[in-house]
Amino acid sequence: EERLITFLHNKTTRLMAVGRLAVEKSFATLIDALPKLIENDPNTVLVIFGAGSEECRLRAKIRQLDLDEHVLLFGFVESLLSYFSHFDVFVMPSITEGTPIALLEAMQARVPCVVTNVGGMPHMLAYGRGGWIVPPKEPDALQAAITTSLIHSQNQIKTSFAYDRVMNEY
Repeated sequence: EERLITFLHNKTTRLMAVGRLAVEKSFATLIDALPKLIENDPNTVLVIFGAGSEECRLRAKIRQLDLDEHVLLFGFVESLLSYFSHFDVFVMPSITEGTPIALLEAMQARVPCVVTNVGGMPHMLAYGRGGWIVPPKEPDALQAAITTSLIHSQNQIKTSFAYDRVMNEY
């Protein structure tokens, strides 16, 4: 956790993503959305929790876009529960998904959620009432939803709804 705290120090926009580093998780799309987010706030960072076969490819993309200071591939973590409080937005940019436990945990932790319109995620977020839903593989849509999710009045309503939903239905 010390490595995370050091990386997040003095950062104003902290994004979190979770999953296997695999093509279907589409973390490359999220990394492609970062430059515009950084234009708006140079202190934006992304931490991706997970390990997998796409690690080398993602590291190359991070280097290619000169995002080394903005992206941390943290690795696998047994339990994320203590980490959610460090982040402003939870992002799940998958191109295929079921009913992800990490999304349920983010909802329970009251972290604003931005997900793609795949699998069970739209239903989990009550088709937008509990978070932001965007088409898969569209970095501009992802960036716009993340930017909107940072507006306190909007994220407070959606995170409260998501919390109630996860506690009552899941």
